Amino acid sequence: MDQPVPERSLDLVPTEIWILCWTLCSRRQIRRLSLVSKFFRSISLPFLFKDQSFNVAAVCIDLYRGNWVEHLHRLHRMAIRVERLVEPPFASLITSWKVTFGTEAPVGSQHKDIENIHLFDEMRIRVLNMFCKTLHRYPKLSSLDIQRNFVDTAFLITLVSLPELKHLKLHIPDKSPELYSGKNATISSESLQSLELSRDTLLLDGFGRGISLPNLVNLSIGTVRDTELFFAHIVDQFPLLESLAIESIHDTSPFPGLPRNCFPKLCSLTGPPSMIEALAPNRPICRAVMRQTWRMDHLVPIDDSKQARIALSRSSGPVTSLVLPGLILSLGLLSSVTDLFPDLRELTLRPARGGPVWRYGSRCGYFRTAETVEADRRLPVLCEETAFDGLPVDELSDAEEEAEAEVERTIAAPPKTNSGHMEWECIKTLIKWMSLGLFTLPPNIEVLHVDGSLLHEGISVDEEYRALAGLTRDFPTLREVRFLSSGWTWIRIRREETSTLWKADRIGCVRILLPNEGPG
Repeated sequence: MDQPVPERSLDLVPTEIWILCWTLCSRRQIRRLSLVSKFFRSISLPFLFKDQSFNVAAVCIDLYRGNWVEHLHRLHRMAIRVERLVEPPFASLITSWKVTFGTEAPVGSQHKDIENIHLFDEMRIRVLNMFCKTLHRYPKLSSLDIQRNFVDTAFLITLVSLPELKHLKLHIPDKSPELYSGKNATISSESLQSLELSRDTLLLDGFGRGISLPNLVNLSIGTVRDTELFFAHIVDQFPLLESLAIESIHDTSPFPGLPRNCFPKLCSLTGPPSMIEALAPNRPICRAVMRQTWRMDHLVPIDDSKQARIALSRSSGPVTSLVLPGLILSLGLLSSVTDLFPDLRELTLRPARGGPVWRYGSRCGYFRTAETVEADRRLPVLCEETAFDGLPVDELSDAEEEAEAEVERTIAAPPKTNSGHMEWECIKTLIKWMSLGLFTLPPNIEVLHVDGSLLHEGISVDEEYRALAGLTRDFPTLREVRFLSSGWTWIRIRREETSTLWKADRIGCVRILLPNEGPG
C-alpha cells in the first residue's frame, strides 16, 4: 500500500496571505520568509531589488591610516555589487538607482603616509566606470538620482536615452568643473517626465538648445543665476509643465515678463515670492511653496510675500496646499491666509529666523610636527570570492528591536477663551495662540506643520499637548500636526463624539477630551 504524500502546508497558504506578509513585513522578516518558500521568494525579490544605491563619497569621508583598509574593502564590495547587478535576473528587477560619487580628485594625494593608497583610487575608478558603462543594461530603470562633480554631454545623452527613465535627478556642486557645451547636441527622451537639476547651467549649457523632452511635466532647479535666459529657454522647450520649482534665484534684476498663455497646465509652484507673483495668476495653481528671500545687505529676511499671496489667490484653481516662508507671524497674517485661501487643506508655517550665517576660511587640518611618521605599508588582499565573508554581525542578523509599548495619556481641552479681553502683546508664540483658541485657519484644514524654531529653548511635550488640545477643539477636520522642530508628527488615529486620539512616534498616544458644548 502506497504511503500518502504529505501535503506541503506552505503551498496551501492563499496568495493573498503572502501578499499581505510582503506588504506588512520588514526587509529582515521578508528575507526569513523567502528562505522558506520559493513562491514567496518570487514575490519578494522585485521588492528587495527594485531600489539600489551606493555612496562612494561616504567611504572617502574621514579616511585615515587607521581605517583605510576597512574602507577599501567596503569599496571593493561596492564594485562587485555594481558588476553583478547587471547580470540576469537582477538587472530586470531594478527600477531605481541613487548614486553619489563625490570628488573626482585622487584620494592618494591627501594621504602620503599610506604607501598603497593608490588601491583606493583604483577601486573608486572601477566603481565609477562600471556604473557608467552598464547603465544602459537596466531595461526597467525609471528613476535615477546621481551626485557627482563632473558631467559631460555624452553622459547626459546616455542618461536620457534610457528607454523607461521617467525621473532624473542630477546634482553637480557649484564649484565643479565647467560642463562641456551641449548646444550642438541632440538630447531627446520620450519617457522623461521629471527633471531635477542642482543649477540652471546644467540645463542651459549641459542639455543645450537641442533638448527635446516633450513629456516633461515636472522641472526642479536648485539655483538660477539668469532668470531672463532661463525662462526664455523653458517657455519654448517645456510648454506643458505642471510643476515648476526653483529653490533660490541669484539674480538681482527684476523678474522677467512672461507671456500670459505660457504654462497653461501649471498646478504646482515653488520659488521666491517674485516668481509666484509673476506665474500664479490665471493658472490652475493648487500647491504653492514660497521660498525665503535674502539680500546681502540685510540681516533679516525680506517680507515680500504679501503681493505674492494676493497674486496666488487669483489663480484659476483652488489653492489647497501652501507653504509660507520665514516671516514674523501675526494673527493678522493668519486671518489673511484664511480669507485668501478658504479651500486650503494643508498649511506649513515657517517662523522667521536670524540672518544667514556667512562662513569664511578654508578647511583646516591638524598641525604636523617635525616628527617623522612611519609609512603604512599594509597591502590588503582583495579577493572577489571572499569579499562578502566576515561582514559585521548587524548586517546579517535577523534580530528585530521590540516596539515600545504605547502609552496613552488623557488631557482635557480647555474652554475657548474670549480673545476680546486678551492683551495682544502677551501672545508671543504660536503655541499659546493654539492653546488659547486664537489661531485662525481655513475651516476645512487637515494638515498643519510649523517648521523651524520660534522659541530658542524649543517647546516641551506638555506645551504640545496643550496646543494639540486647542487645535482639536477648534478644527475638527485636522488629521496631522507637526510643531516647532520637535522631530515628530502627530497623527489623528480616531475621532469620537467626546474625544480624539492622537499618536506620535517615540511619545505614544494622547486622548483629547472635548469640552461639553451643551447648555449649562
